[in-house]
Amino acid sequence: MASLFEHVQWWLRYRRGGPRREPLWRRLRAAGASRELVRHAEPFGEDAAAAWAECPRPTWLLELALRAGVSRRRVADAARAVGAEEAADALDADAPLEELLEAARQRATEIVEQREDVQTANEAARRVRATRDFEAWGEARNALDAAYTAGQRELADAIRERLRFEEVRLALDGLDSHPYR
Repeated sequence: MASLFEHVQWWLRYRRGGPRREPLWRRLRAAGASRELVRHAEPFGEDAAAAWAECPRPTWLLELALRAGVSRRRVADAARAVGAEEAADALDADAPLEELLEAARQRATEIVEQREDVQTANEAARRVRATRDFEAWGEARNALDAAYTAGQRELADAIRERLRFEEVRLALDGLDSHPYR
């Protein structure tokens, strides 16, 4: 049972918006996050919820959660949900963070490259490139980029379904869980 002080503290933080916080990108940079994740978070300022909701890469979501302080077990569960077993196993084995993020990146790339729309767009780009029609090749590459981005976003959405932003927000605020749970 949470004490009255913990209830009031929760109310001050979440119901009234709490004190102004340092921008998310600064917090991530201080925690050693990748340059790509920091760049993604910069335009959002203090709005960590928007940065989480708009994040296009599944590995950035995993890294954001880990750098925020979400438990490795919860992040491993989310990684397993999208088929990144190697990354989840590395999380469970307390492997170095960079090692497990690299495993997650490799697995996400493999998953996206196995999608039919990505394979079709990639083959079309290869065929057009051989013709040396650079305008058509540019269009084919744009189609490939769009298919790849859609695949990455789909994986990111699957992670967001398994790992809710509330957990990330609580970890960013230094709380282990909601006081009413």
